[in-house]
Amino acid sequence: MATVTVTTSQNLSTVVYAANDDLVINPGVTLTITATPANRIRSIAATGGGGKLLVQNTSTTNMLKLSFTPGGQGAITTGIASLRFENNAECEFAGNWITVYTGNGAANQTVFSNLTVGGALIDIPTFVEVETGSGTGVYEKWTVVPKRSTTTFHNSQYGYNSRNPSTGTVAITAGGVVTLTGGTFDQTAILNKRFRAAGHATDYLISAYTSTTSVTLSNPDGTTYTGGAIGAGATYVVRVGSALEQDDFGSGEHGTVLFLDPFGGNALGSAQTIVCGDGTNGKVIPNGAKVRVPNIYVGADLASTTLAAAITGTTAAAITLTSGANFPATMTQWTANNSIAGSLLVYDPATGKGERIGYTTISASVVSATGMTRGAFNSEAQTFPIGSTVYFIPHAALQNGLNFFDLQAGGKLTADKVMFGLNFSVSPLVSSVGLVGSKQLTFTNVGCTETLMFPNATGIQGDVLFDNFSFTQDFRNIGDTNINKPIVQSVGGTFTFKNFLILYSNDYSTNAGGSVALTIQNCLTVSEITNVKVLYVKTSYTGSSSGISINTIGPCTVSNIKSTGSNVLNYIDNCVFKDIYVSGGCSPSYVSLAGTGATNLQSNVTNCIFRGFQNLEAIPVGRSNNGLIISGLTTKNNIFTNKGYPTFNFRNSGGTNPSFFADTGRDNTFAYFDFINCRDNASPIDPNASNPGQRLVKITSDQYNATILTTATGLRQAYRGYRDIVFGPQVNSTSTVFNLDINPLTVMTDGTGSGSAGYLCFGPLWPEDQYTGTYSGLSATAYLNATGALAITTTGDQVTIGNQYSQKGISSFNTGGSITIIGNTSGTVTAGAFNGVNYEFRMCNWGDSLTALAWQSLTLTNLESARAALTGYSTSVGINMQIRATATTTVSARTVTLLRIPITWDTAYTPATGTFNFEVTNVLAGSTVALSQDGGTTWSQITTAAASTVTLPVNSDFLGNTISYKLRVRKAGYDPIEVSGTVKDDVVQIGEVGVSIRVDQVQTLDANGTPVYGNGTTSALVSLDYAALRVDIGNGSVSGADLYDTVVNNAVNTTGIKYAWPISSPGLAGGFDVTVENTWKLRRKLVTDTNAAISVFVLYGPNPALSPVDTVNGTVALSHTFVLAVTGSLTGSVLGLSLDGGSTWSTATSTGATVNFNVVFTTYGGTKNYIVRVRKAGYTPLQYSGSLTYQNGSIPAAQVQVVDINGVAVYGRGPGTTTGNINIVPASSRVDISNALVVGEDLYDYIAAWEATTTGVQYPEVLQFNGTDSIILNNFKLRRWNATDTNAMIDMIVFYGPNTTLNPVDEANGSVQLFPRVVRQGSLTTIGQAVWDYQTSSATTSGSMGERLKDASTVATNGQQLTAALT
Repeated sequence: MATVTVTTSQNLSTVVYAANDDLVINPGVTLTITATPANRIRSIAATGGGGKLLVQNTSTTNMLKLSFTPGGQGAITTGIASLRFENNAECEFAGNWITVYTGNGAANQTVFSNLTVGGALIDIPTFVEVETGSGTGVYEKWTVVPKRSTTTFHNSQYGYNSRNPSTGTVAITAGGVVTLTGGTFDQTAILNKRFRAAGHATDYLISAYTSTTSVTLSNPDGTTYTGGAIGAGATYVVRVGSALEQDDFGSGEHGTVLFLDPFGGNALGSAQTIVCGDGTNGKVIPNGAKVRVPNIYVGADLASTTLAAAITGTTAAAITLTSGANFPATMTQWTANNSIAGSLLVYDPATGKGERIGYTTISASVVSATGMTRGAFNSEAQTFPIGSTVYFIPHAALQNGLNFFDLQAGGKLTADKVMFGLNFSVSPLVSSVGLVGSKQLTFTNVGCTETLMFPNATGIQGDVLFDNFSFTQDFRNIGDTNINKPIVQSVGGTFTFKNFLILYSNDYSTNAGGSVALTIQNCLTVSEITNVKVLYVKTSYTGSSSGISINTIGPCTVSNIKSTGSNVLNYIDNCVFKDIYVSGGCSPSYVSLAGTGATNLQSNVTNCIFRGFQNLEAIPVGRSNNGLIISGLTTKNNIFTNKGYPTFNFRNSGGTNPSFFADTGRDNTFAYFDFINCRDNASPIDPNASNPGQRLVKITSDQYNATILTTATGLRQAYRGYRDIVFGPQVNSTSTVFNLDINPLTVMTDGTGSGSAGYLCFGPLWPEDQYTGTYSGLSATAYLNATGALAITTTGDQVTIGNQYSQKGISSFNTGGSITIIGNTSGTVTAGAFNGVNYEFRMCNWGDSLTALAWQSLTLTNLESARAALTGYSTSVGINMQIRATATTTVSARTVTLLRIPITWDTAYTPATGTFNFEVTNVLAGSTVALSQDGGTTWSQITTAAASTVTLPVNSDFLGNTISYKLRVRKAGYDPIEVSGTVKDDVVQIGEVGVSIRVDQVQTLDANGTPVYGNGTTSALVSLDYAALRVDIGNGSVSGADLYDTVVNNAVNTTGIKYAWPISSPGLAGGFDVTVENTWKLRRKLVTDTNAAISVFVLYGPNPALSPVDTVNGTVALSHTFVLAVTGSLTGSVLGLSLDGGSTWSTATSTGATVNFNVVFTTYGGTKNYIVRVRKAGYTPLQYSGSLTYQNGSIPAAQVQVVDINGVAVYGRGPGTTTGNINIVPASSRVDISNALVVGEDLYDYIAAWEATTTGVQYPEVLQFNGTDSIILNNFKLRRWNATDTNAMIDMIVFYGPNTTLNPVDEANGSVQLFPRVVRQGSLTTIGQAVWDYQTSSATTSGSMGERLKDASTVATNGQQLTAALT
């Protein structure tokens, strides 16, 4: 044995080494193995950084077998670290698949005719996959187990030597008591195991151990033995040992097993067939389905020698070997038949006999008799001739003689498509070797059969991945098989565990506390644990037979767990367990009599969710008394729900009183379990008087007891618990467990498991602890007697008893039934009375007040009438109910414990499993807050904020479903808030905050910063049809402010908040239009409401191009009024506005401030052209023209007084004596002068005053006057009033404008004489300027003075005229 150092990267085929050499890989060097080594290697190591072993096989036909020197070679007592990698060195296996067989669909197909696979002889296939059907490409893992093919299988040359006990003979009584003669029973070996005597047609189970010569049998289903009496002298067999029975397995999930013949021939390596099942016990490989195994096999040879002298006896005696050099010299760990130490296998090829022998020392090739055990591991002590073969069989629990990994101090392992065989332990139970201290582990498509343990003291530094792994127990060393199993613990990095198969058998165990097939613990960062199947074939003789134990893991999801035996959990917080399949064994015929609940939360399991408890095929759970779920004293806030999952079938399993749940934890919830085929139990849910808060939501069952109406049967109550539809027909009224804070009323089924018949049960009655208000009227003679009963002993005693929570799910009270009572005297309540006590009730919807309601006699007719009269009654809201008992006689011993009131319960009622909280912060007081859990279809929670934080309960089933929530927060005058999102319904536990949202409510302001809301009042003309998303307008006009405020007030109330926000305003300064949003529309409320109008413009959202009115009942007139403000006008001025070019006018009289004209737009965004006139007698008339584009406007008016050339006001000079001779006919643009001389000043005063009237302002300016002469304008003309008015005259010149060459008189009735005035006072300059300015200073206006003076051809004439006039 030499050490060969590999200094350069190369293939093993180029390395020069001898058999049993040690290979050492230098840092940075890769040694590659691509074929089975030519020489056997003792070990391969890389202890420096970067060193790597790559074992790679791409072949689909050839096996690469890496088999190491036996771990005991050279009397090594510590074993051999055959693969040692440290300090970031890496070992990698990269394999492929070999298809070894194709199925034909027949029973018992021979899959392997021998153990030569791909040209290499292997110990046993540790990883086998079978295709689910021809060509599916989908494979499932199967395991290989030794099968009892003959009664002498224990003579196996492969080490499967533990036999079925059968020493002596037995007699059996009719009751199943077995008396043994000529042998002894070993309790640890036989209890709960299968037994058959000569004369039996089937196997029975050993259910009780009395002594070494007496046991008791039961039927395979746990019921009383019915196999009949068998006389003394009968042979027998107990099914326990290295080989399993084919009928230990069922089909389906329990039948993914191949059966190995443990006794293959006369020499090691002889043919060992492996077959599949027959379809009943073990699955059949489908026709055309492929069977494949990895193409890399890692193992170790067995150390062997021969006998130098015959073994002539069957008791301990020195044994002489040809050579003892290949065996460990000392095996001091061997102490008894059940030791966790290696042993010798002596095999005689000639006779086919085999025996296991335990020893403590070998010296000079002699095995000492001291400490020797003959027939070790329950094999058969026999005699052997000289030359018989002797093997050393290592024990997986001890490294002596083993081969194993050593990755401590930071080694890395990656294994894909590789099998680790017998004698090679991936990680033995030794804290200094194996996988402990490794840096990273990755297992994919890997199988092993020896111990896979991560000792807790050191653990794993980095990440660990198991994906598609198969572990099968080593059946050679049965006994304390608590060691030969996977234990994964103390993973420092991320732990991933999925697609894992374990086959485990518990034979000859000394562990009275039970054994665990798979343990996962102290892994604080878990990615996932999923798709784990544990086939637990034989349970321990007592205690818990646990398929899986999970302890101290970080928050994660554990899913699709298929386990026989119990699942045990400890120290777990905030995990989700889902799809939990349970059974009590691998065969429907033989199920464990031992163990605890199928899922056992022992200690400190908190805030976890368990959902989907299901039968693992048609196999009952274990037949213990604890049924399906146990939750211990220190468990808290866990949820167990089966909503949406199938009915759980107990298949008549369980012990004397098998329970559904045994809960002594705090605030644990059980929801939506439906049970069938339960064995008799007086109370299928154990009482919880230890911790408060147990919640049961819709727990139903078929008939769980033959006499369900006796007082000792029924569901027990729990301390401060909650019940929402539970199996009946009654609450257990026995007083074996004292309790507190029990709600007196419980809605129950009738306990038959079908139909809608049920009961409202009243009682038992227990004192209050934290509850208040349950009872009133208790006294010295009417009191709770601490046995669950109300003692009501004296005439006049009157006790009222009420609810702590709603009673839901009641469809009706069954008036065809009877109200029955249990107390010191039991019977039927008739006409509301029984045993000298009158019973009354009152009832309302939950949430309403009972106090004002009248009491009614407790009869079914009255109860149903009262329920039917409830407005808006819903089974999901439920009732509030009080019962009042009044004693009419004195009976000192009188008690009442239970009233049963027949009902019909709503089978469609689906209560939430529980609620978590949706928190809204920074809310303004008075706001309406609403929450929808279905995206806005329905609104489950609506409340008015009393404080800045609002907490809304979210109904949840905690199934991992996504809740699409919508939150609305509304307050009149503030922008509506709507927040949408999603949250998982299991984000937190019941009562915790799952979502928290801060809102910032912003006041709705216009462009000037003025609040939009509050400018109007609620209008009776406006009503909302919420369901139709419609705003109806009655027969009248509604202002925009009134419309807005009215709609907002409706939108923020508890009804309106359920619907989309209906209205908005763009917030234009000085007024607003509105938009009906989110498909809301306006409608004339009635066809006859022809005056329906809104004085703002209303748009339609989301498409403003569409009409906001649905016109079903006709149109609603829509308009928007803006203001055109005229500022600066003098008091008394008359103003006029025309929006149609002067055809029509609106007028107003100024009070000396701003005059506002309303401009009504009937087209959104339109433009209005306007003319504005401002007039006041004696002031120059003003006229403004412009346009207003859908907004307010403003015109500044500057009125100028008309004065003469001396600055003296012109208006008011007239004497007024001739004004009666003046008449204005505006329609004809005419000023009539009657038969008199009209003073010019009277003419001006009359016309100026008329122009400044609300009539005159509608017409153009008529006359301009400078104190001497005047101009009549804008097509107005003078006319003689009548043709006969020949004296119609005016004492001044009147020019015609704009064309002064035209006659200012229309001459229709003759002319009006115009007389110029001859006296003009003032300076020439002033007068000249006045004349010049009188008409115009323009030199271009036709007919003007300026134009005339400019015209040279008329200068002389005009100049002479001007000169004459001025002088």
